[in-house]
Amino acid sequence: MQVLTEAFSNKNAISKHLYSALLVDVMKEMQTQLETMEPPIGAKYETYLKMVHQVAADIKCNCADICQLPRFFLVPSRNYRPPEADPEFYTQGILNYCRNLVHHRERTSFELFYYLIGGWKKAYVHGEGAMSKHIKHLDKAMKNSDFMSFLLADFIPAIVQTGFKNLLTQASLTYLAYFPSLAYRIGALLNGEEAEASRFFRQVINLLRIIMNCLLGPDQDNAMPMYWNPRNEERSVRTMVCYFWLEVMPYLENHIQRIRDETPEDEQRFNELNQAFLHYLKRMEEHVDYPEGCPDECPHDWMIEVYPVEDTHFCADFERVLEDDIGDRVIRSGEMSVKLGQSTYRVLLRRYDNMIPTFEDVLSLGRIGRHATIPGVSNFEIMSLEL
Repeated sequence: MQVLTEAFSNKNAISKHLYSALLVDVMKEMQTQLETMEPPIGAKYETYLKMVHQVAADIKCNCADICQLPRFFLVPSRNYRPPEADPEFYTQGILNYCRNLVHHRERTSFELFYYLIGGWKKAYVHGEGAMSKHIKHLDKAMKNSDFMSFLLADFIPAIVQTGFKNLLTQASLTYLAYFPSLAYRIGALLNGEEAEASRFFRQVINLLRIIMNCLLGPDQDNAMPMYWNPRNEERSVRTMVCYFWLEVMPYLENHIQRIRDETPEDEQRFNELNQAFLHYLKRMEEHVDYPEGCPDECPHDWMIEVYPVEDTHFCADFERVLEDDIGDRVIRSGEMSVKLGQSTYRVLLRRYDNMIPTFEDVLSLGRIGRHATIPGVSNFEIMSLEL
């Protein structure tokens, strides 16, 4: 179906219309067949239903620009059951947008951004079970390299920087469903084909620089003092990004080992950045207070220069949308309001506490060392036990 869609996409309007009509007829025929299978049970029905799910998923993934799925294939009824794991084919919707990122980048980037925000909100208001399913959809979509590039270049930086601007409010915890799976998928990409791995390595390093700048103080222009200790019980975007850093570190180190002889500058760039992060964690671990006179007259070893970061295409626009979205929420007694269409839901934030580490969790992860499964390397430790 993907091949057919690409072929018809390059044809004239009449050909596209004929292809759309063909797809509509196919879906009508599937609906008719399901409705005539009485009773809707048994091996024959289950086999046909499985085939219908696959066709519907292919249409959502490859043909959404030409033909939309009818409501019949999205909601449960007597004759039709959507796939339990992804009843609305949400993952296929992400992949459909990713198909268009190359040729219609600006328009598709914003469409994908709002699609992700809408999906997250819907899961967030319906509880931890819905959020867990949403994360699984993202896991599957992250296997697509175009989606990962979009996340690393624009979407995740916007989430991080918006979260730090709202660090002292519980709203900074929002849109963090992406982090639990992000490091693993980065690892898979860095262990892949060398040219693509190098491209993603640069994107990850740029993301880590953004994170480091945020950790050290987002309002400084040139150099930033290393202070502002978090409480150990803090759950915020700061703990999420630190945890992510510790998780992704072994994959970056493994990539460096692979390309050490070819691009030594990448090794130096990574080591300098990573040592600064470990230095930051060490100061946080020891709860070292900043010297008298900071930030105006801090000693040199208390200062780290702002890291230069690559300009991204849509990150600033995404940040503005997220800022407005957070500003529209009313937060009282640990609750947050979330708008979905014409309805407003009140969400108890602590229901998601188990998904967000404390800063003590981060420090514990650093103290014991972190291991990851890396091809050719067993029990690789990402940091010494000095911390």
